[in-house]
Amino acid sequence: MRFEKIRAGLRMSDKALRGVAIALLSFHAASQACDGAPSAALQMGASRNGTELAGLWRAAGFERLWGVAENLSLVAGEPPVLRLRYPAGSYAPSATDAPRGGAGFLAPLLKSQAASTTRACLHYEIRVPEGFRYAKGGKLPGLYGGDAPSGGQSAGEGGFSMRLMWRAQGALEAYAYVAGLKPGSSIGRGSASLATGRWTAIDLEISLNDPQQANGSLRLSVDGRLAIERQDLRYRDSAAIGIDGLMFSSFFGGDDPGWASPVDQAIEFRDFVLYRQ
Repeated sequence: MRFEKIRAGLRMSDKALRGVAIALLSFHAASQACDGAPSAALQMGASRNGTELAGLWRAAGFERLWGVAENLSLVAGEPPVLRLRYPAGSYAPSATDAPRGGAGFLAPLLKSQAASTTRACLHYEIRVPEGFRYAKGGKLPGLYGGDAPSGGQSAGEGGFSMRLMWRAQGALEAYAYVAGLKPGSSIGRGSASLATGRWTAIDLEISLNDPQQANGSLRLSVDGRLAIERQDLRYRDSAAIGIDGLMFSSFFGGDDPGWASPVDQAIEFRDFVLYRQ
């Protein structure tokens, strides 16, 4: 399968920011399963604090931002790195009895063509530090369409989301909000695991179903190795729903304190690259 690469920079010149900020992160070559020819990208540069990142992303049309100003920072270097903080005791962003950990936003990089985008692949890299305490688990970024359901919401007519989740000891799974499964369904738990102390390449490829049919597909590759594959998914019930873009969503949980991060800790991300067929 061939994909067109859509890339964007988190840091851009003031002149570019006054124009149209269109993409998410700079490209960095890595072992990956997403396929496609390179295209031009806006590059990242000097670090910004979380408040500046939030302002930049809002100007670029990103939606449903939370936790960015408090917990997300951009580390300068080549390539630049996003560092995400999870304070001790933090879990689901809806929690009112705990500090807010992690961050989230929707980057609608394909939204203008969403209804016609039915196949896409998301590549990114993640580095978990040595000694990271996974606890019971937490969420990781993925793809979405429409209203990007989460938090127990139903999927199908309004939209879908397909994120990843880590479990105890770093076991990975696909975490689905799609029409044909109950909200928050686990797919392929333990088929791969996050490494610690090095970068791990993630490639999440989805193909939407024909409305009312269970013929959508999912492929998750980790460090270039296929870990999960399904060909029987029902993402949507309406042809008006397409793939809108990146759903950045990462936090401990689960929706009760038993999922909380046991200590202050952080994970790093880089090289978010979106491909479209």
